[in-house]
Amino acid sequence: LVAVSALSGFSAPEVLDALDRAAHDEDENVRNAAVAFLAARPDTEATARLVRLAMEPHQDDSGAICDALAKYSPERVRGLLQALRWADDEQAPVITNALARMHRPESRQALLEALRTAPVAGRKAVVASLASLRGHDVDEALAIVAETDPDPEVRRVCAAVSRR
Repeated sequence: LVAVSALSGFSAPEVLDALDRAAHDEDENVRNAAVAFLAARPDTEATARLVRLAMEPHQDDSGAICDALAKYSPERVRGLLQALRWADDEQAPVITNALARMHRPESRQALLEALRTAPVAGRKAVVASLASLRGHDVDEALAIVAETDPDPEVRRVCAAVSRR
C-alpha cells in the first residue's frame, strides 16, 4: 500500500503497469488505492486500464472502478470514446454509463457523437444512457436515429425509448 501511494507521484509509463498489477492485488486496500490512483490520472492510457479492469470479474471492486471511470476529464472522455469503438454488448454499457454519470456537457456531447459513430453495440448502449439524461437535444437525436440508423435493433431500441 505504501509502495502504491509512493508511485502515484510519478508519471513514467512503468507506473501504469505497477498500478495495474496493484489493482489485482489480493489485499482490497491495495486494489482500491491502485484504482483511485488510476482514476486520478486523466490520460487515455489510464482510462484504457480502468476499462479493462471494469470488464474483469470482481467481487467488491466493480463499484469503485465504475466510479473511477466516471471521474471527468477531457482525456477520460476521449479514452472512453476510443474504448467504445471496440466494446461488445457487455462492455459498451459500462463505458456509456460512465460518460452519462459525468454529468458534463462534454460527456453528453460525446454520447451524442457516439450515437452516430459507434459500432452497433456502442450505439445500443448509448441509447440507454442518453435516455437517462433526456433533454431536447437528446430527444431529437433519438428520434432521428429511430428513423435512420442502419441497424434495425438500434432503431427499435431508439423507438422504444423515444416513446417514453
